[in-house]
Amino acid sequence: MNAQSLPNTSSLDDFDRLDFAIFITMVKENHPLAKRAEILKKLGEATILQSRGNFDPILEGEKQIKEYDGLKYYETNQLKFKIPSGYGISLEGGFYNNEGLYLNTQNRLPQEGLFAAGVRVDLLKGSWINDRRATLRKAQAFETQTLAERELMRNEVIYNATLSYLEWVKQQQNFVAIESVIKAAKIRYQGIRKLVIQGDLAAIDSLEAKTVIQDREMILLKTQADLNVSKLRVSNFLWSENGIPLELLENTKAETSFGDQLDLSLIQFGNSSDRFDLENHPKLKALRAKIEVLNIDRKLKINGLLPQLSFNYSLINEQPLNNIPLDFGQYKGGISFKMPLFLRKERGALNLSKLKLKDAYFNFDLEVIKLENKIKELYFKWYNSQKIFQVNADIVVGYRKLLIAEERKFDLGESSLFMINSRELKFLQVLLKQNELAFELLKTKATLLNTLQITDAP
Repeated sequence: MNAQSLPNTSSLDDFDRLDFAIFITMVKENHPLAKRAEILKKLGEATILQSRGNFDPILEGEKQIKEYDGLKYYETNQLKFKIPSGYGISLEGGFYNNEGLYLNTQNRLPQEGLFAAGVRVDLLKGSWINDRRATLRKAQAFETQTLAERELMRNEVIYNATLSYLEWVKQQQNFVAIESVIKAAKIRYQGIRKLVIQGDLAAIDSLEAKTVIQDREMILLKTQADLNVSKLRVSNFLWSENGIPLELLENTKAETSFGDQLDLSLIQFGNSSDRFDLENHPKLKALRAKIEVLNIDRKLKINGLLPQLSFNYSLINEQPLNNIPLDFGQYKGGISFKMPLFLRKERGALNLSKLKLKDAYFNFDLEVIKLENKIKELYFKWYNSQKIFQVNADIVVGYRKLLIAEERKFDLGESSLFMINSRELKFLQVLLKQNELAFELLKTKATLLNTLQITDAP
């Protein structure tokens, strides 16, 4: 399979090796949680659209008729429209046509009907901020929050997938290391067996060599089980374009040389914890958006302490207003006032909103400190892990040389099988330790990428 192509079927039959870059691309594009993250974006957009609906023009119509015993008591017809705004101003208008013998006096109109056009203004409560305006601003902040949470969710999926892949690589390398040691032990056993048959070595040496092979094979079986488990965990992140879960085949191998891809994503930050900027960190963006929502709510509660004072004025005429000169002497208008005497509900709501906002600010400051400290900790761990890895790499080289030397001494009759087995076991231990250190180093880099929320990570 081409290393740059992605599967478009429900299987991975064509993959003899699943490269890290392909794996992560498949996770980004096809994993259900990654697709769910896209829903968050649409959720924010839908919330914005819903809140803008509060500013939609409203058209109302009503017709009422009463007839009894052949007599038409009344017929009323109303057609009204209203255009709300976010600043306590509403444009209003309508057409009214009423007739009948028993109309209420105030409902008597000219035969042609009556046109009206005017404005309604909230002078105090609901003036500079109201429910409509607050809802829209909250929706805009919520959209920012959902975009940040989408990024967090998406990166968390990628991070967990990366850790699973790293574990697979580690177990695969452990299996290869143990397998190579067993192969060497089997070759040695065949040589010892020939020497035993020739009488150059005691039979117990052959038994010891065979026991060592069996012991190594027991370790290999456990490693094989761990390898299978790690492949299953990687399979949890593999899905086809059609939403069908995929499973790695038994012979599928992992890429073992992809560490540079993680380094390339970190190079822009260098190797120092002093070179990071949390201003655009998604987690802090989400928290800022929550604070913005609470702040809008606080402003709305402050406005709620004001009395409700409304003014309305409409020009009225028998004909549409654009056909005749405006006559401001023909109008309908009024003023209304409303105010609770104690404002206990409003003051309580304001205090509650202030406390929630204060708590949100405390939480934000705490998260900033936690992020800064975690990033510094990971940079230190990265630096320390690199040093430990390099030291152990030198140890691996040293034990390999000791094993080779011990095998030469054995061939010359200057060593024993016990010493060779001891050297080999120690070499295997440090080799497995090196695989574990490589895993921890790559895990630290992946964790740092996730903490920094570097979105262009592979």
